[in-house]
Amino acid sequence: MAGDTHELATLALDDLCDRFDSGDNVAALQALRACGQYGVAMPDWLVDALFRATNQWFSLRVRTLDEAFGVELPKGKHLDRLRERQKLRVEVFNRVEALRNEGCSVNEALFDIVGREFGIRKTKCGELYYECRKNSDFCGTDTE
Repeated sequence: MAGDTHELATLALDDLCDRFDSGDNVAALQALRACGQYGVAMPDWLVDALFRATNQWFSLRVRTLDEAFGVELPKGKHLDRLRERQKLRVEVFNRVEALRNEGCSVNEALFDIVGREFGIRKTKCGELYYECRKNSDFCGTDTE
């Protein structure tokens, strides 16, 4: 199992590197989280990104770590709503994965079943599931 986790983390880090190289600065924070959570050494690109961002902050060239890392919450969004959506995203992801592990295929029929459990439409259920898979790498680990 540990080997599987390491392989999954490595694949996720490769994807996050591509996203970071394309200008997605959040990918560096997601990679840092994955490395810490799964005990995987930081790849060189992440070490460099972390050093540059923290150097900006420690040398007082920026006011916040958000600014240092080049990330911010989406403008015009309420934090409570974002938290609720993230919590639902993780719960939906966990439920779909649990059913997948029991042998169910991930498809519209499964999203319909899970969506009913959460009081949402199958389309939204699928969106939440795939958002979690794509953007949150290992997002099914907790809801906190």
